[in-house]
Amino acid sequence: MFDSYLSEKHLGDIESQCPMIALSSDVARSTPNIQRAYQALVSVFNLQSLVSQ
Repeated sequence: MFDSYLSEKHLGDIESQCPMIALSSDVARSTPNIQRAYQALVSVFNLQSLVSQ
């Protein structure tokens, strides 16, 4: 899994990348309102993941 994630092929596949990964570092430096909104969004993704299992 790690080899695939860190591969040149995965790095070059821009269209399949998740923007949530890049956003987390920006959100950490943002206002509390932005941080709460991001946390709510991530919580929805986690809930959807649990439901689809």
